[in-house]
Amino acid sequence: MEYFALRLMDDDFWRRAIGRISVAVFENARRAAGMVSPHSSPYASISACEWLTIRQDRQREWIELMAIESESGDTVDLQTVIDSSQSNPANRRHELMTRIAGCQEYSESNNHIAVFITMTAPSRFHRLKKHGKYWIENPNFDGGTPKDAHIWLSKGWELFRAWADYRALTYYGMRVVEPHQDGTPHWHGVFFMPLEQAKAFVGGLQDYQYREKADLYFDDGTAKTKAMKARFDAKFIDRDSGGAVAYLAKYISKNVDGHALEGLTDTDNKRAKLQDTVKNVTAWSRTFCFRQFQFQRTPPVTIWRELRRIDEEQEFCLFEKARRAADNGFFSVYMDYMGGHRLSASMRPIKLIKKERENKYGEVITATDGLEGSGLVVFTRETEWKLVKKDSDLLESSEGSGSDLPCEAESLHKRALSNSILAGEISKLALDNADNRPLPLATKNAILATTQIGISNLMRLINDLENRTDSAPLFAMGGSLQTERRSPGLLSFYRR
Repeated sequence: MEYFALRLMDDDFWRRAIGRISVAVFENARRAAGMVSPHSSPYASISACEWLTIRQDRQREWIELMAIESESGDTVDLQTVIDSSQSNPANRRHELMTRIAGCQEYSESNNHIAVFITMTAPSRFHRLKKHGKYWIENPNFDGGTPKDAHIWLSKGWELFRAWADYRALTYYGMRVVEPHQDGTPHWHGVFFMPLEQAKAFVGGLQDYQYREKADLYFDDGTAKTKAMKARFDAKFIDRDSGGAVAYLAKYISKNVDGHALEGLTDTDNKRAKLQDTVKNVTAWSRTFCFRQFQFQRTPPVTIWRELRRIDEEQEFCLFEKARRAADNGFFSVYMDYMGGHRLSASMRPIKLIKKERENKYGEVITATDGLEGSGLVVFTRETEWKLVKKDSDLLESSEGSGSDLPCEAESLHKRALSNSILAGEISKLALDNADNRPLPLATKNAILATTQIGISNLMRLINDLENRTDSAPLFAMGGSLQTERRSPGLLSFYRR
């Protein structure tokens, strides 16, 4: 109880907790108002993308001021550390591609086949539906949020895993969660398995995806084949076409950094260029705290990363073989040495060593300290590092390249003037079309686009003001909601 009380008295704890909830609530309201669509901003609203930009700018400014320092006094620039970690999108993409390529190589050596699956939530979770080449309001939409849709998909997968474990089915692979044009999540996945178990795997997963049947059949009992295929689809992957790596490369790149997607567009919206919408997808996943990539029944990636931290050769045994495989990027070999896809984490031959420490609330937590296996114990984090501010000399040199106060004041004045002009334009559009019922689609999109530009500019203006005061970053999102709640679409928003 003492730890809990300390959390309740901590301003940072409340700021983070309220911030996570409020950001998602505001985006749900914008989605209900029609501000997340292929006509305005796909995957995430313009305001959510602006929120991400502001957040990243603040993080970048903070990172430039910080470094890490060892007990012996060695100092490393924090930006250098981040660039070499999984926080760097390029490194994240490389590791994901290495792991899925390793799974494919492992499956080929075991004569397993690959199945590509697509899983979508029922119609009631979707804000929009496609009618020919246009997107229209979905009459079945019940106000469900992207988080609700993700929970529904996760529950189906959880039930399927229990069913598959009971029948001793063999499968391993990776799943990706990504948004539809209206922000509703859906899953893609590539799973490997023996050929003789593929029918049971696909059939079992399909049954749990079809557990809600309301929008899968007509009133006379006839099946809606398109709706069924949209809810669940499975394809066997041909090795000659590039295998699992070729199937997932686009989804990984689309959700990480847009690498090698020049000229490619979304299959549901040809105007949405994949390379340009990476920011929207990132804003969507950060807003709702989705885990975009998850591997199933493969050896722990934490052990893989810890093995790669070990530079010295060890006694030649299974531990050293796994270390060399990880160091050279051979994930398939690493899988073999770690027991393949059959073993649970507790039965793997190499395990993590944990150490206990206290957090700022006095709670005892565990942190990775090294690895043990084959009779060896190797500590990978013997050097303790702490976060420090950069030396004054470094700060002065970085400040010399920044803008001075007069420029900042000028920027603030320009943004305030721009905000007034945009407000006038929005008011004029509203007055000019006051008697138009219903609004033509082109006019509606023009009003929405101008409104969202105005909201984005207002958020930046509030952010400029916050930088001159001690107010919390949450104020920016509150200002965004106060502006957008005047949208007529919010008046009919499903009250939850």
